[in-house]
Amino acid sequence: MVFVPFAAPGETVEVEVVSRHKRFSRARLVSVVSASPDRVAPLCPWFGRCGGCQYQHLAYPVQAAIKQRQATEVLRRLGGLAAVPAWDAVVAAPSPYGYRNKLRMEGLARATAGEIPDWGFVALDNQCVLPVDVCPLAKAELRAHIPEAKADGRKRFVIGREAPPPLTLRLPADGGPVHFFGDPPPAGWPCLQEKLDGRPVEVPAGSFWQVNPEVAPQLLATLRRWAADTPLPVLVDAYGGVGAFALVLTGGNPAIRQTVVVEADRAAAAVARRNLAAWAVPGAEVLAMPAETALPRLAARFSAADAAVLLDPPRGGCHAGLLAALATWRPASLFYVSCHPASLARDLRILRETGGYSPRRIAWFDMFPQTAHFELAVELGREPGG
Repeated sequence: MVFVPFAAPGETVEVEVVSRHKRFSRARLVSVVSASPDRVAPLCPWFGRCGGCQYQHLAYPVQAAIKQRQATEVLRRLGGLAAVPAWDAVVAAPSPYGYRNKLRMEGLARATAGEIPDWGFVALDNQCVLPVDVCPLAKAELRAHIPEAKADGRKRFVIGREAPPPLTLRLPADGGPVHFFGDPPPAGWPCLQEKLDGRPVEVPAGSFWQVNPEVAPQLLATLRRWAADTPLPVLVDAYGGVGAFALVLTGGNPAIRQTVVVEADRAAAAVARRNLAAWAVPGAEVLAMPAETALPRLAARFSAADAAVLLDPPRGGCHAGLLAALATWRPASLFYVSCHPASLARDLRILRETGGYSPRRIAWFDMFPQTAHFELAVELGREPGG
């Protein structure tokens, strides 16, 4: 098997092999001898050099089909699933371009002291930074704000060989674009004003929020439907951030009487408390601690038969201690949201082998068109006798 980035299925191409491994090789595309009808002209002049996008050369429906197949293959191969459930939901992006509400640009190191600072995106080789001034994946208002943000940075930083701090640009649901340098933003920054189901939600500028505001509501609606189909009185939102999932899943679900949001970042946890109070979430509680610390404590308080746990971990997946706690507690239902299918597959295998969990429903969401990334949601339940 030979992997050839930027080729299209069914094409005849000329390639140069750049690395060989036991089971596969990697090659560089030299030329397209016979082009696929699915090949399209990329919108970005940096495509092929910038490391952000992988699929701009493919028609969008083809991208979506490829990524769905990738998801199924990873879950079978790494997750050890003999049969992956049929898609409960497949949500393509309404806007294949111009969808992102957030950009993070890296600072460029300069060879000569006194050169003006600049920012861009990490190149395909993952070694250098390209001084990009536009990104067609970003919303129009955010693209238009890039020059202003860079000009602000050039007033703030005079550099030598060290790169300036990263530049983050965000476009909240309410208000215009904002930017900050470094990570996280300086203390005292006001929260961004986002919306869920048309209702306001506070989000610290440095905290996680879904980057595709057109697809994210479909993810939330799917999870809410799943939770309503399996009504349980206790909802634990592990890796809860500002409480977005808890807010949506409890809305209109009278079965949920106790809601616990677990978030290790204290700033996000403090905002989660305000959001839960503003939405009058029943039995709301926020634990500002790591999820792997909180889960054993919650297991001692709540019956497994009454509890549903929602997992939305970072790309690396769930902490081993959290998975161990779930295997001991064994709550009745699990909902797992992931933007990294390999770590999801690994965790699903662990949950099956240690806790007796198997996927009941699975859904696919193209949160990141033009890239190889996507979002998956899985509902898990315990097998009889597991």
